[in-house]
Amino acid sequence: LARVAGVMAAERARSKNVIVAHAGDTLSPSLMSSLDQGAHMVDILNAMAPDVFVPGNHEFDFGEAVFRARMSEARFPMLAANLRDAASQTLPGFADRKIIDVDGVKVGVFGLTDDEAARRSSPGTLQVSPLIPAAREQAAALRAEGADLVVAVTHSTWQDDIRLANLGVIDVVLSGH
Repeated sequence: LARVAGVMAAERARSKNVIVAHAGDTLSPSLMSSLDQGAHMVDILNAMAPDVFVPGNHEFDFGEAVFRARMSEARFPMLAANLRDAASQTLPGFADRKIIDVDGVKVGVFGLTDDEAARRSSPGTLQVSPLIPAAREQAAALRAEGADLVVAVTHSTWQDDIRLANLGVIDVVLSGH
């Protein structure tokens, strides 16, 4: 992560038109996470300051309470258009989408969490809805809000990424899984 932070800093120093997106899986893959349940990863991400963070299935590996605790410590923008609490409400600290102005170009960004997270991990009462309907809804909302470019930051399989790209409503799919 030190190398990634160095690249981010160098690119941001070179140009103000840099958007850093992180597609999740940060809390439990680290060996240190067995000791602190991913707290160090949130500290590192806070220092790196990504412009967009989307949770992956490993954000839920320690359960819902730890996920909520770690995400409440985050000081970076978190997007997850298809992630809701048990009452179908947006989670504290999260948004579905945002528009970033890049020299007058409105870049609309939305986040999608792996809709298989409940099978792959332990999100508790959190609900993850299917990717495709959420993507259509968010792309339309961003276009209505004036986005010139629509970007989906996803934590999904490559097969889902292809389906998302083929919808014809998203300009760029940035994925990690």
